[in-house]
Amino acid sequence: MKFRALLFLLLIFTLISNSIAQNETYFIKFKNSISKFEVEERINQKEILSASNSAFLKTQNFTANHLAKGVAKDIDELSRIVKLTFSSVQQAENFLTSASSDPLIEYVQKGNIYQVDYTPNDSLVSEQWALNKIQAFDAWDITLGSDTILIGIIDTGIDYDHIDLTSKIYNNPGEMGLDNFGRDKRFNNIDDDGNGFIDDFMGWDFTDRVGFPFDSTGGDYLGWDNNPKDENNHGTYIAGIAGASTNNLYGVAGTAPGSKLMNIRAFDPNGYGEEDDVAAAILYAVRMGAKVINMSFGDNAFSFVLRDVIRYAYSRGVVLVASSGNTTSSAPHYPSGYSEVICVGNSTSDDFIAGNSNFGSTIDLVAPGSLIMTTAKDNNYAIISGTSASAPFVSGAAALILSLENFSNEEIKQILKSTTDDIDKPGWDLKSGAGRLNLFRAVKVIAPSKIKINNPTQDFATFTNNLEINATVLSPYFTKYDLYYGI
Repeated sequence: MKFRALLFLLLIFTLISNSIAQNETYFIKFKNSISKFEVEERINQKEILSASNSAFLKTQNFTANHLAKGVAKDIDELSRIVKLTFSSVQQAENFLTSASSDPLIEYVQKGNIYQVDYTPNDSLVSEQWALNKIQAFDAWDITLGSDTILIGIIDTGIDYDHIDLTSKIYNNPGEMGLDNFGRDKRFNNIDDDGNGFIDDFMGWDFTDRVGFPFDSTGGDYLGWDNNPKDENNHGTYIAGIAGASTNNLYGVAGTAPGSKLMNIRAFDPNGYGEEDDVAAAILYAVRMGAKVINMSFGDNAFSFVLRDVIRYAYSRGVVLVASSGNTTSSAPHYPSGYSEVICVGNSTSDDFIAGNSNFGSTIDLVAPGSLIMTTAKDNNYAIISGTSASAPFVSGAAALILSLENFSNEEIKQILKSTTDDIDKPGWDLKSGAGRLNLFRAVKVIAPSKIKINNPTQDFATFTNNLEINATVLSPYFTKYDLYYGI
């Protein structure tokens, strides 16, 4: 009898373990020789691999879908990326064995989980030292920004009811239809603007944590919806630094008080976000007209999928800003490590580099990120530290510059880097990059200079002993010219 009871308990334990096991997520990208129609057919028929490699998949329990639940389906550069979700590690390993020899696949990559980059601090201060440090008050004499310049905050959501933020949230004018009774112009269960998102009046919640055990008390993380309410605090922190209201008798002032904030949630209540959800959030921001995207999150794992999404956003002229990470590492941190992204480290009130701020070859500049006062949920305020806090200062700076003139994203990067205050070794260095953000100097620049390394690219590799370096120099004082150098 005891033996039977033991077997019964073992069976129950096995069933429970299987029910909460994390699914294995992988992405594949087909080569350009595969048409979008063929990709669609392979997804629908679950024949992902070439005929010689597909036999075992017929018996496997897996799902296949376009990147970002179809958001990328009609984007040429991303339409060949497919998301595969397996119910076990063994299934995923079987797939990798077959996929590695498939001649029609450009790459295979395991799905990443990203985490927001901040370190909470409960100390209290009486003023926003960072605004004085970057000369924000002088900059605001030139521009407060424009409500036509949208800053996409991809994070844990924003407390859109916060008294310092409620007027700063971008409201989608396309979602203004009426219901059957002529009521409520915002939420009528109709996709009024035809963008694929129903009632996205004030942003979107892309959080969809595959494999999470269901917990009705754990918050809103199980599926996409039109309510990007912050349940973590991090997104509300970032939103306040980037664009909290000014002259309203309350709280703090944001870096770009005249800009609007696009509320895009891609992270669960614990601050974790799946790669597919982050990709969808970036694509949504591009589709909805964000001029700047702030990404105060990351991971040290290089991702082909996120790289392709970042390149797409960059090709559409979006200024991409991300935190460098808080692990005191010189290794690249992504998405800030991609060359298309402005990588921001953390500086202190004394213009030192924070001890845990990541550094290295991918750093572009630093900005205040230690003991930063900002907005918190439920009409509260908090002091936070980390490169997460540094990035929105630069995002706000980019928005201010764009309110003056329609510069390209590369020109914005060069303006920001060329107008910094040098706080470490003279010139560019591994710790502070080009230096610490100076908002006033940045908005005074009219014609940016640009030096671009055309070759080698960031992920270039060669087996030869020779390397050709090609750079383009643009300056308001000189005619464009190219430099070539071989080593």
